[in-house]
Amino acid sequence: MTKKLLFAKKFAPIIVILFLFLTSFITPPSENMDSWFCNDLKNTYQIEVHNSRKQIAAPADICELINTNRKKSETVTIKLNENVFLKIFSDDFITANADQVFSQIVYL
Repeated sequence: MTKKLLFAKKFAPIIVILFLFLTSFITPPSENMDSWFCNDLKNTYQIEVHNSRKQIAAPADICELINTNRKKSETVTIKLNENVFLKIFSDDFITANADQVFSQIVYL
């Protein structure tokens, strides 16, 4: 009995660290749905991340970028870096999908 207890005490920290390490790969990235970069433009754009292991950074002028590049009937995609794309929904798309809720960040 004491050998089993000593074995458990010795390897318990390793098992916990291994468990936390493995679950970090299978847990989807969390996102606070109420925290948008541009609250007044909520549900009118999306950020697509094509490699979820890399951190993303939004440009400081993202709201202005969205407003100046929006088109009436065409969805615009702007490459922010090699893995991150800004998708700006068209005015027609926004009107047709006004009741839908979109995620600000989509991991592909």
